[in-house]
Amino acid sequence: GFEGFFGYTKNGLPIFGRRTLEGGKIKIGDVKIYWKKEAVNTDNPKEFCIYTPFIKNKELSGKSIDYMNFSHPVGDGRFNIIIVNNKIITMREGDVFLPCVGVVLSFHKDSRYVKWLKNSLSLKERESGYYEIGAPYKIKLTLDPPQGIPSDVWDNVKWAYGGGTLLVDEEINLVKTKEDAYKNFVNEGWYHPLSKQTQETQVQKWVRNPRNIIGISNTGTFFVMTFSGRTKESIGVNFKEAINIAQKELFPQKIKYALNLDGGSSVCLGLIYNKEFFELNYPAPSPITPAGMVRPVNSMVIIRSHTR
Repeated sequence: GFEGFFGYTKNGLPIFGRRTLEGGKIKIGDVKIYWKKEAVNTDNPKEFCIYTPFIKNKELSGKSIDYMNFSHPVGDGRFNIIIVNNKIITMREGDVFLPCVGVVLSFHKDSRYVKWLKNSLSLKERESGYYEIGAPYKIKLTLDPPQGIPSDVWDNVKWAYGGGTLLVDEEINLVKTKEDAYKNFVNEGWYHPLSKQTQETQVQKWVRNPRNIIGISNTGTFFVMTFSGRTKESIGVNFKEAINIAQKELFPQKIKYALNLDGGSSVCLGLIYNKEFFELNYPAPSPITPAGMVRPVNSMVIIRSHTR
């Protein structure tokens, strides 16, 4: 989707923006494949194109769809590779279902790339057009910079965290009203049926919940805010309330960027002091943890204080 990201440069500056898949290159084994943004989710596939879960976003986001039973076949009559987490899941000559958390590399069946891949990966043809990989391989991916960010700036980024939703973009409040929030979430792809399949709790709903927000002011003040919820002590906040509270705390500064991270029972703000972790909020219960206990997660942002 066209979702928000937060990054950190080598010289210690935070950077915010949006990104979607545009141009880039991928190396599978010893085969290098280059593409431009026009090849992403195209209605007129050439020798090579890429299909992502953002496909036909405006069309599908506006429909009432049983998303848990939704599937979207792509690549009919072509040679297709499904990739999830830098691993090849499926290779087939014929249509495949677009995954909700991966992409499909799609080639004309007579493409030179198909010939090279068959040789490089020692592919063995199986029934129904499927192929089995007979040789070890590695995948290396290089993507063009996000829109609006020069290459020299992006090259200076040490790491970037994506998949969040921007609540404030260049001082514009994107969740000032429920209607504003709806437009923003559609634009980012959160109403797409494939996106909904990835959401344990539908993040775009206009309800009060625990929230995790990270951002920066117009004068460069970096901030992190959490809102506890789903307990008898706190009900949480909706997106409008979260930004109103953050703006009140930052006044007279204005919020330049605010990014909503994973919410619900994943919300936790802590302090590590003398190698001991202290919770600063009250985590919500999850299927495996009670209220007040930190839920195990696979990603986090660590902020270090440097004493000079």
